[in-house]
Amino acid sequence: MAKESTPKKNPPSKKSPVPDLVKKATSNRIISLDQFRGYTVAGMFLVNFVGGYKVWCPWVLRHHNTYISYADTIMPHFLFCVGFAFRLTFGRRSHSAGLPTAYKRVVKRFLGLLLVSFAVYTVGRRANTWDGLVEMGVWDAIKEPLKRNWLQTLGQIAVTSIWVTPVIRASGKIRALYMVFSGLLHLYLSYVFHFDWVNASPSGIDGGPLGFLTWSIPLILGTLTCDAIVNVSNKPKLFKLIFASILIMGFGYILSCGTRLYDLSPAELAQWKADAALENAEKGKIGAEIKAIAGGMGKENAALKKYKTELAKQKKIQLQKKTLEILKNKEGDYGQIFAYVAAYPEALAEVTKLVKEGKVKSLPENIQKSLSGIQKIEATSKFKQLRKLEAENKSLNPKLPKSPAAVAMLNPKTVEQKRNIIQKKNRLNAQIAKIRKNSGEELDQLAQLHYDLQKGIRFHAQSIIDEKPAKFAPYYNIHLFAIVDEAKQFLDAQKLEEKPSGMQKLITDIKKIEESKSREEKTSKIKELKLELASFRNPILADDPVWPSSERIAKARKRGWKDLFCEPPFVHPPADDPSDDPYKLHAITAPPSVDHREWNYWMMSQRAGSLSYLIFAGGFSIFLYVIFYVVCDIWGFQLGLFRTYGTNALAGYVLFEIVGSSIKAFIPGDAPFWYSFGGFLLCCYVLWLFIRNLEKNNIYIKL
Repeated sequence: MAKESTPKKNPPSKKSPVPDLVKKATSNRIISLDQFRGYTVAGMFLVNFVGGYKVWCPWVLRHHNTYISYADTIMPHFLFCVGFAFRLTFGRRSHSAGLPTAYKRVVKRFLGLLLVSFAVYTVGRRANTWDGLVEMGVWDAIKEPLKRNWLQTLGQIAVTSIWVTPVIRASGKIRALYMVFSGLLHLYLSYVFHFDWVNASPSGIDGGPLGFLTWSIPLILGTLTCDAIVNVSNKPKLFKLIFASILIMGFGYILSCGTRLYDLSPAELAQWKADAALENAEKGKIGAEIKAIAGGMGKENAALKKYKTELAKQKKIQLQKKTLEILKNKEGDYGQIFAYVAAYPEALAEVTKLVKEGKVKSLPENIQKSLSGIQKIEATSKFKQLRKLEAENKSLNPKLPKSPAAVAMLNPKTVEQKRNIIQKKNRLNAQIAKIRKNSGEELDQLAQLHYDLQKGIRFHAQSIIDEKPAKFAPYYNIHLFAIVDEAKQFLDAQKLEEKPSGMQKLITDIKKIEESKSREEKTSKIKELKLELASFRNPILADDPVWPSSERIAKARKRGWKDLFCEPPFVHPPADDPSDDPYKLHAITAPPSVDHREWNYWMMSQRAGSLSYLIFAGGFSIFLYVIFYVVCDIWGFQLGLFRTYGTNALAGYVLFEIVGSSIKAFIPGDAPFWYSFGGFLLCCYVLWLFIRNLEKNNIYIKL
């Protein structure tokens, strides 16, 4: 090996199994790996599509937080496949390109996969306003996406792979020790804070940001399986793998039996219900108090929103005016004004006003024609009278309370004055309506001329930019933005008394509301109550979910050894599954003779990424893969559907998010079995058409 390598490449050490992996990777493709990956993709399609139809979907095809179902085995299979392929391909790449290049490439690819996960698992708007986002802060803004969005399957694969990369070339013992270290670290961090945090509202998905520690278990088991399949003797150690998988599954099951320490007796269950009812009542009181305080601030908030919206409009108008003013003073060329319109169409009204006032010279014929038509109509006595009446009508602002009782409390002279003004407005409205009726044709013509004028200005502005790009491109791109920034700085530096009177009043009113002592006290109280509400733990969680208390252990010692074994995997726990409704009391409704238990770290939970779950699922992945190896690589059987899905798994995963949501849009949640399952088959067929077409064209999306 050393003789064939170049000086720049780092050949593998003699003790490393990399040459064996290289030999296998460059000779015959491992069909069973593609088939197993394809099966996993198909399983993902199944559980993610039908899992939401609870009217008919079996429990085993739905995700749970208290035991492992078929649906919960799919994601560990993905990690297992990634580990197997990572070990296989990294050996080939490090041998051909050298270790530094190989490490650099895989890290870049996994970071790329992480970026893909950010794009696939989209996040809703975190705040409706800039002020709300600033008040939220960085941690509150990213906390929920970290728990529920970004680190789902693709994100966990990326982060877990990066975590395992330092030991991917190490011996099997080192990787096994690294796996044990990762699991124990997850156990410790779950004891310190993580189990409570990932189960707190909003609850986490797929183990949350620390899930990679236990997701490394199936991934590293995949690398060890690769070593057993690809070895020096070229004789896969299938019996050893079967034996190891049974031991690993058994160990995962034994760990899950720790959940029996959290069983509730009928008396304890009754006490739990009573405590939960009191806690819910207390939370209800706090929520009602927050609602009452916020309701009292409703008028203030509405006024504040109205003032801020109007102030933003006023600022925009002032910015446009100031920008035009600076632009005219700097250039003196009317073309620059039109360049401004082309770059900022919202300035069209201001430029139109300048054109109508005759401040812009050398106008095209079409604009001059529209302008002269407008001036001709507006010069008529009828139009002047109409504008005069409209201005007078707008200046009158009589406001009387709607309630007769409120009117009765006003000064009689004030009421009489306001009623006289209302009568005057009614007369003015009648006169305005009469003139408009008699001048309908002229007014329609005027509206059309205004439209033509603005249209002409827009087209003229763009034509100037198109005809003279060398002259106006700088203003269209950089210089014009610099002038806008100059205008912003000028307006920001203005003192309150230097601003227009309308803006002065709006700024004063906003400041008065925001800085009022009562508002500060109410806002502070709401924050305090929200923090108190957030301090409540999910009542279904045990007080000691990771390390059981001495009382629990003492109680368990009094029970028979048979009572310490929990339900086998894929079997529903005896209690009603609280995952459907974790905060309401009817989540636990089974008869008193049936045992119930509090949520804890030892149950097989995909949400918590618990040790028992990932250890059992990792062993199950090995067991199932060996079956695929025998059927595909030894007996020579393979399924075309699994091959297509398996060789382009990432494309299938991403396309499912698009195709699945498009088809689900026409399948209600209570749809019957035949209809919703037919939608699933249609989804699989459409996905197969897409991915098969990629396969025919030798297009494979791999990160």
